[in-house]
Amino acid sequence: MTHAGPPRALESVAQVDTALLVHAAQDAAAAAGSRVRRELRERGADPYAPAEHRALEHDVKLALDLHCEGEILRVVRGRFPRHAVLSEEAGFHPGSEPFVWIVDPLDGTVNFHHGIPFFCSSVACYGIQSNPGDDGSHVLPDGRTLGVPLAGAVYDPLREEMFLAAAGSGASINGARLRPPGARRLDEVVVAVSMGAREESISMLGRALPILIGTARKVRSFGSTALDLVQVAAGRVGAFIQVGTNLWDIAAAALIVQSAGARVELREYAPGRFRVIAAAAGIFSEVAGIVEGTTA
Repeated sequence: MTHAGPPRALESVAQVDTALLVHAAQDAAAAAGSRVRRELRERGADPYAPAEHRALEHDVKLALDLHCEGEILRVVRGRFPRHAVLSEEAGFHPGSEPFVWIVDPLDGTVNFHHGIPFFCSSVACYGIQSNPGDDGSHVLPDGRTLGVPLAGAVYDPLREEMFLAAAGSGASINGARLRPPGARRLDEVVVAVSMGAREESISMLGRALPILIGTARKVRSFGSTALDLVQVAAGRVGAFIQVGTNLWDIAAAALIVQSAGARVELREYAPGRFRVIAAAAGIFSEVAGIVEGTTA
């Protein structure tokens, strides 16, 4: 697509073509994935050899995080220069139109650093409400309120799986429709949990895990929130639970899971800190009941 000049300014979410947004999300996530694969090729025989990094408490940051972010922002800003951006590495940059791109350039950096082949790039576009509502919606750093999800992409560069969703249009993986499991009982499914290092996550999981282990077929922890979540949409995992995650970890994947037909509940219990429960529709109430009973 070519433009004779800058894109026309949009004053409302209703004016946007979500197909353009989802194509941009797809291209941005794919660009980041290509950068990851290039990094692995350049490392040669030992692709997961230790790289230059900055160690944090229970975390790590790589130069690759910034490289992937650069690839994503190049695509997004090239097509939508007036949109706001919220990215894990670059932070928040306001825009003049009522849209915000929410980016996790490399979700699962610790996995990548340790040679665990489970990580992804996540790109989402949401609307923005000018006036803060009273429904508990997330407030952005510029004082406006996060609106409805419009488009999302989660890309697994190793398996070359592209998970996509546009508001009202369903969800897909590499062009095929996503279908969550039709399970009716927890003992029919694998449940994924994120083993966060924050006190609230440890406390909840410490109480919930014995119940989940005793009820579900198996419990697993894979280490990439966005990629964990879309496994529910793909029908590989029946449910996913995390306490203490960030908006950029869940923004795209939550839309994909919901668009596929599963249920997702996001609760912001502290500024910028979210609890997420996602599950096949037939077991959501049972999963939510366990979580509510152990976080009360």
